[in-house]
Amino acid sequence: MLNVPSIIPAGTSYVRIPRSKSAGMRLILETVQRGTRYWAGGVIPIEKSMRLAHKFAHIYGAASSQSKRSWDKAHGRANSSLIMYPQDDQALTPLKWWLLVTPGEGLVRKEEQLRDASGNPSFAPIGLTGAAQTDSCRSVSPT
Repeated sequence: MLNVPSIIPAGTSYVRIPRSKSAGMRLILETVQRGTRYWAGGVIPIEKSMRLAHKFAHIYGAASSQSKRSWDKAHGRANSSLIMYPQDDQALTPLKWWLLVTPGEGLVRKEEQLRDASGNPSFAPIGLTGAAQTDSCRSVSPT
C-alpha cells in the first residue's frame, strides 16, 4: 500500500491518485466501462505534475463539475479526466499519468495523440502491469 503524503487536502483536488496499483487499475477500468474510450499517458517528474494537472484542467476541462460534464455529453463534446499514480510504489517520483477522454468533439481530441481503449482487452499498454513504459505512452512536459 502506498503511503501518499497530503500535498493536497483530501477532497479538494480533481486529480485522482489511487492508493494502490490495483485501485488504479480498477479506477481506469471503471472509467472505460462508463464510456471513456480514448486515453493518453506518460511519465512525469513529481515537480511538474501539478502544472500538468492544471494545464489539463484549464485547456481540456479535466476539473469540470458533474453538471458541466453532463451538459458537454448532451451536446456531443468530449470530457476528460486525469489519473496519476507513482511509478514506483516506494517513492513518489516519477508519476505515471493517464488522461482519459470520452467520445465527442473537443480540443483534447485535436491536441493530444489519443489511443483507443475499447479494443484493448488488457491494460498492459498503459503501464499497470509493472512493465516498463511502452512506445504507446509518451512523456509530456507541461508548458
